[in-house]
Amino acid sequence: MVNSLHLIREARECIGTPYQHQGRLKGVGLDCLGLILHVAKATGTDVSKFNERPYGPVPNGKMLKDTLDSVLVRIWDCEKSSLSFLPYLKNSDLFLITWKRFPSHMGFAAVGPYGWNIIHSHADSRFVTEHRLDEDWQAKVVSVYRFKDVK
Repeated sequence: MVNSLHLIREARECIGTPYQHQGRLKGVGLDCLGLILHVAKATGTDVSKFNERPYGPVPNGKMLKDTLDSVLVRIWDCEKSSLSFLPYLKNSDLFLITWKRFPSHMGFAAVGPYGWNIIHSHADSRFVTEHRLDEDWQAKVVSVYRFKDVK
């Protein structure tokens, strides 16, 4: 079992890494999926079944969601619940986020000093960053996932 705090500590160590489409190297370049895969591998979380197919700058949302459903545990989905995901959220859960009309972005849930934050690598911010999960970001969350071997 991997401790969720270990995952978040590793994700925070990536803050400041430049955004790079399909990037996979901390300190050199990471995209949102690259951040997730780097943190999982660095902490010993099993991502061996994660199929890393090439994808465009705006990935196919259905393919991404199908992949996540096959590898992770879905905790919450907007299509199945009209209630907020916040009561279900745990440190190091993963957000699937709608970006440019499709579920094509991901980030880590992290407890911050004033509530929930998101740690993610995003083209618009140009770096791996952590910021508050405000109402605008909450509204973009499509699904919440959890690694199977994280406590």
